[in-house]
Amino acid sequence: MSKQKKIELDHKDKEILASILDIALYLLRSVRGSIMFLDQDGVLRVRVARGMDAQQVKKIEFPLGIGIAGQVALSGQATIIPW
Repeated sequence: MSKQKKIELDHKDKEILASILDIALYLLRSVRGSIMFLDQDGVLRVRVARGMDAQQVKKIEFPLGIGIAGQVALSGQATIIPW
């Protein structure tokens, strides 16, 4: 069993993640997306987001294995969701 450590992001880290997300959204021709991290407590939380209400983003949490994001994090397998 691997040890998980808490990842604290500073302003520069968030800028880098935001740039990565912006590039991904551009390449996917999308206007909405997020990058989530798995916290020590086994819950996925949004670290950066685009096209989403900031107050709602703060409330988004997915336990490992729950919902699409939780299932992807648990399995390690990417999922394509047809639109």
